[in-house]
Amino acid sequence: MPQSKQTKKINAKEEFSAEFVVHQAPKPEDYIQPKRVNK
Repeated sequence: MPQSKQTKKINAKEEFSAEFVVHQAPKPEDYIQPKRVNK
């Protein structure tokens, strides 16, 4: 059972990192937002 949980945790981490990379992708909306915050 503990081994299964560990594998699930690793999978969740990989999925999270993949989502994070997608979120970090340079999007026009994401670019406009930080510029507004800077101004």
